[in-house]
Amino acid sequence: MRFSLILSLIIAVLAVIFALQNATPVTVHLGPWTFNGSLALVLMITLAIGVLIGFLASITGRIKTRKKTATAPSPTSDTFPSSTSGEL
Repeated sequence: MRFSLILSLIIAVLAVIFALQNATPVTVHLGPWTFNGSLALVLMITLAIGVLIGFLASITGRIKTRKKTATAPSPTSDTFPSSTSGEL
């Protein structure tokens, strides 16, 4: 938990530095829409959209894996030797 907190703080500091150094205003044209914002904001939104698309694309694989593990037969005492018998 402590490691993830420190890592999160480092990433947040780096994001603030990135935003401060890339405050140049840019215009993004997407079909009939036009958006104005800082370069850092546009890049961070693009990154967030990419992460979301990647997460949504991986959901099908996760669901298939979860179904396979849920329907797999559980190990019984016949397949594994018991540890109380004293034999290895």
